[in-house]
Amino acid sequence: MYRVFELIAAASGLGFIWLCGRVVARSWRRRALGLFGGQVAILAASYLLFCAGLAYHVVVDFLVKGIPATCGWYLYAVIIPEFLMIALGIFTLVGSSWFRLAAATGSLIAAALDLYTVDFILMPYYTGIITHRASGFSILFT
Repeated sequence: MYRVFELIAAASGLGFIWLCGRVVARSWRRRALGLFGGQVAILAASYLLFCAGLAYHVVVDFLVKGIPATCGWYLYAVIIPEFLMIALGIFTLVGSSWFRLAAATGSLIAAALDLYTVDFILMPYYTGIITHRASGFSILFT
């Protein structure tokens, strides 16, 4: 299930990199960045700088505690730039004619993930229907 989201992220990442390459090539020819190029640059820079800050946090945590980790929920702060980069990457790959179908499919997949994780994983666990032994083995209806 998570491989689907990894493939979507990888494809949209490649599409966004391709879009950035086209923007750079166009600005190089025109000798000006342009409005869209500036917006894409701000979008990419905001996300990359935030990720650089998280990487610094990982380094500091490793130096202090010996654990090279950080919290994933910190990326919620840049969910809008991340979503826009995913949308632009998918738009670059599929074009304007297929973008609505791709966006609708992505929304359905995200809704299915939410339904699965909340209704089939979290609710049974937190209501006590499913418990875990110390070994990690799940017990249904204890």
